Amino acid sequence: MQQSDKVCVASRYIPFKKYHIAELSDLSPEAIKSAARTARKKYNDREELKQSTALNFISKKLGATGGFAGYSKLYQSEIKPFMDQYGLKHREDLIKPRCEWCPSVNISPAQIADQLFLGHGKQVTRLFTGYDVDWAGIDAAFYKKQQRSSFMNISNPIHRFDLVEQCNSLIREHPFEEDWYPEHPANEVIQMIRVHLISDSRSTLAGTYFPENEFTSERVLALYCDNTYALELHREDRDRLLRNLEVFRKWMAAVPMGWVDVLRFNDNLIFLRGADGAYDFLIRKAKDRPFVHQVGENLKQKHTPKSNDAYHYNRWLYFEYDGWKEMDAHKAEELHYAKGGTAKDYPQDALKQYLIDQGVYTSPEKTASPSDAYQQPTEDFHRLTLGGRGVYVSDLISIDQFSEFMKDPQCDYRLEREEVKNVECWKSPNQNSSDLPASVTWCDANAYAAWVSQKCGLPVRLLKESEYYEMYKQAANPYQFKGWLYAPHCDIGPGLEGWIAENSHLSEYELTWNSTFRCEQVQHPGGVTICRNYRFGEWINERGCVVNTAFLGSLVYPELSAQRAYWSETLTGEYKLMRIGFRLCYLADAE
Repeated sequence: MQQSDKVCVASRYIPFKKYHIAELSDLSPEAIKSAARTARKKYNDREELKQSTALNFISKKLGATGGFAGYSKLYQSEIKPFMDQYGLKHREDLIKPRCEWCPSVNISPAQIADQLFLGHGKQVTRLFTGYDVDWAGIDAAFYKKQQRSSFMNISNPIHRFDLVEQCNSLIREHPFEEDWYPEHPANEVIQMIRVHLISDSRSTLAGTYFPENEFTSERVLALYCDNTYALELHREDRDRLLRNLEVFRKWMAAVPMGWVDVLRFNDNLIFLRGADGAYDFLIRKAKDRPFVHQVGENLKQKHTPKSNDAYHYNRWLYFEYDGWKEMDAHKAEELHYAKGGTAKDYPQDALKQYLIDQGVYTSPEKTASPSDAYQQPTEDFHRLTLGGRGVYVSDLISIDQFSEFMKDPQCDYRLEREEVKNVECWKSPNQNSSDLPASVTWCDANAYAAWVSQKCGLPVRLLKESEYYEMYKQAANPYQFKGWLYAPHCDIGPGLEGWIAENSHLSEYELTWNSTFRCEQVQHPGGVTICRNYRFGEWINERGCVVNTAFLGSLVYPELSAQRAYWSETLTGEYKLMRIGFRLCYLADAE
């Protein structure tokens, strides 16, 4: 399969402490000046940034002393001679695969940089990125059974290589254990490359690059053991995986393409060298893309409640966090299972909570009492104790309350919402009695919370998943709490079998959307009303997460937690003949 050698070379984005970002595509002094201008004009924050300050900051990030003048001297006296010495002539993307068709081949410059600068890859001199492998050609040959042609990029004679012949030879010399003998051995090689080594797969390695060096005891396997995984079986799988990876290392050592040399210039700058003078570079803690100043794809920051710290956390992670993200995420997952967690309830914010527990990140929190509101809220709040803290929780927001928000001429959210593509209409599912719970998108729920916060002066947000479950357990009898997430053998949820049978004369449409729609109601001792129905969910604070109020898991996949199987933030549930409501909360002042 013929493919293009033209690959857009990705820029490196250098974050400033004051939220400016420099976009760097080259290492010349002229490129540094251009990057400083992007930090001041294109990716700038409210605080003014001087050109000289930006130049000096970028120079320091590249390991130079003496500001921009020092970098100019360093470039002429050391960087250029270094590039000449190693034959680094023209910059190319040596990380991104040449074929966009194969999305499972996924590796980022930031992932490689973190491992080389911060991880166990400090002694690595050569690594496999697979950048010049024709993945589409291989798939076409093996999966689509088309006539086999050359599998690799053959623009250069050194790349002419018969993968099938080589794989057949290698598999005889270095066989894998157990079920590693497909009809076409090369097929298995590609699966190993794509799934286990250079894909963004944390089920195998905490790290996605493949070094040429031997695997060592420091090699970190992300093969997790939850309480449903027998310890002995886990050990056997881990040992077998390590042995197979060692075999695979021998296989890849014989493959001439897809490899790049690692050339360290200093503690902040690394060059990657490919064939024919091609090179790329990595900068310590540089990012792959600019920061996006909104919480979700369809929710602007101004329509997000300030007490939802998702934006604050993401901004901190981008501009201030100096750790190895992939490794910390790996440790967070290990800790989750060590505490008795399972794969089905692995939380979306596990890394965030881990960094909070380690004292690395501090979540900003605001508390209030009803007397702090400068305008009395129309919502009814009830004081509960959740997580050992006082929390004011509202009843479900009604259609009438949400309609008032959408009609407010002072709020431009409705107009902006109409411009967003692929978002469900908010009016269609909200034509029932005005006192019934509104059915909205996750973006709608957050925008409503921000509106109430601005109008009433209360730091409101949506309930977190852990808060919702605790509230539910306080309201329901123990036997009622056994939903799918907590009782895997439960078929349709507690108490609903009789209800469904009694209403079986109703169609699915009538059951959910007409005035005949009813939910079982549970009264919390603190006054909050909880509605339960296997077709009714509640949005929670975590992005795109909705809890099934009957099964206490995700709305559509109740055997998994809401954070494990989250939804699109632009859905109201209507297309699934479901409804999704929401309620507000805020932390109470300490007594």
